[in-house]
Parts: sequence; C-alpha cells; structure tokens
Amino acid sequence: MDKLTAMRTFVAAAQSGSFTAAARLLGVPRTRVSQRIQDLEAALSIRLFHRSTRVISLTEEGAGYLDRCTAILEEIDSVEQTLGTLGGTPAGQLRVTCLSLVARAFILPRLHEFLEAYPGISVSLSVSDQIANMNKMGFDCAIRGGRSDDSTLISRHICDTSFRLFAAPNHLARIGPLETPTDLAEAALIKTLGQTDGLVRHWHLDGPGGVFHETSPPRLVTDDDQATLDAALGEIGIALCPDFAAAPYLKTGRLVPVLPNWSAPARGLFFIYPSKKYVPAKLKCFIDWTVSITRGPIEEAGSL
Repeated sequence: MDKLTAMRTFVAAAQSGSFTAAARLLGVPRTRVSQRIQDLEAALSIRLFHRSTRVISLTEEGAGYLDRCTAILEEIDSVEQTLGTLGGTPAGQLRVTCLSLVARAFILPRLHEFLEAYPGISVSLSVSDQIANMNKMGFDCAIRGGRSDDSTLISRHICDTSFRLFAAPNHLARIGPLETPTDLAEAALIKTLGQTDGLVRHWHLDGPGGVFHETSPPRLVTDDDQATLDAALGEIGIALCPDFAAAPYLKTGRLVPVLPNWSAPARGLFFIYPSKKYVPAKLKCFIDWTVSITRGPIEEAGSL
C-alpha cells in the first residue's frame, strides 16, 4: 500500500463527504477509493468512517487522524512546491473559482499571458457567483466580493469596487428621465439574489439627499451578476453594476448612468485561500498576477 496516496484519498473522502465525490476529485474509480480506505484502516487497525448506503461520517478516531493527515500533507505539499521552484518555474494544476464579472472582464481575456509566463501551471477555472465550499470542492483559491467568515481561510484584499446604476439608452428613452431615487419605484429594476440567503438584494444608495433604501420589487431577478449586466444591455431595465463592468459599454454608448450622483457603497474584492504555513508557489504567482491586472483598472473605473 502507498500510504501517502491512501492518506490523500482519506482526506479527499473526509472533506467531500463521500467516496464517490472523492473518486471524482482524484480521477479514479470509486472502488479504488474504497479499497485504499480499507487498506489504510487495516494498516492502522482502526475504523476511520461510519458507513451507510449513501453517506459516510468520520469516527472519533477518524476525526483525529484527519487533523494529523491534513497537517502532514500540507507540509509535504509545501516542501514539494519549494523544491519545485528551485530548478525552474512553478508547476501543477491550479483550481480557481471566480466571480463571473471579474472572470469575464479580466481573467479570461488575459489568462493566456499567465499560462505563457508559467508553462508548468494548468488552470481549472469555475466561473460562478455561487459561494463554494473550498475544501469540499478542492479549490485552491476563490475570487469573491467580501471577506470569508471561515477562520480556516485567508482573505486577501485586492481592491474596492464601486457600484452605480446603469441602463441602456433606448430603455431610458422609453420611460423618460429619472430625477430622484423615488422615481425608481415606477421603473423596471433588475436585481440579484443574495448567495447566502437567497433573498433579493435591494439597493442602498448614497447621494445628495443622504441614504436612500430602494426596496421596490424587481421586474427581473437573477442569481448571477453577469446576467444582471446582460439584462441591462438587453434593455430590460435598470441595474446596479460595478463601474468596471459597465465601463466598456459606457464608452460605446450601450449603457448610460442613471441618477449619476447616487451610488451604492463600495464592496471589497478578495482572494480567499486556505490558511497554510506556506502558500504554494503556483498560487502565489496567480494571486500576484491577478492583482496586477485588476487593481488598476477597477480603481480607474471607479474614478470616472
């Protein structure tokens, strides 16, 4: 038995919650995962999991072994990452989950530059506004709006993103001019759902009259920020969008500001990644590269 492989398989099963999910993450048949766990249990002379038809759960001994395994494997990974950079560039697969607007505005158009600079790194990119369980899904990092509440994760601030209201000029021509935020109650509004509670995100706007809480029901609600922007471009209504996402369409005239003296509070953009003694070289390179291509344009868009 390859004990190191068995330990990695055990950790994958424990974090994902099933042998099937672990097999998918590791790219091996489920039967192989089951056999590795059985071999490990036999070698340790303990039972690591309680098993039922569909679910598994850690035994008390398994929970203690998981903590030790995780620490050991992280240390091994850190050593390998350090040694791997001595003779050349960082290598390995990097699994990233990223907000849809950030991925489409910055990451995807220039990802070829990163891959050319680091030919030993491959990237698996999940473009989604859903908040994923990083340990369960096996992600190395996430690019998200807001800090993580998980104490086992590090939140590194990239920059702050400013938000304003935008609409297609043809849509505004049909509904007439808006003078104050109270006029929004009669307009077609496009809003998003909160990722944690599933509730409509109403707008809190700051402007000459102080703070205005816009709570009118939306004409369209989506669970994706990119879909919100696309709906505004499609002349459905008025949307609250980050300035950086709207900036290209302001230049071409496809979008115009609505109530330009009013804006929503800025939100922080963060890198979220597991708390480790050593940050893998492939992840550090990706973080530094992403910050270099996003911070300047986002801050510039917010000053327009």
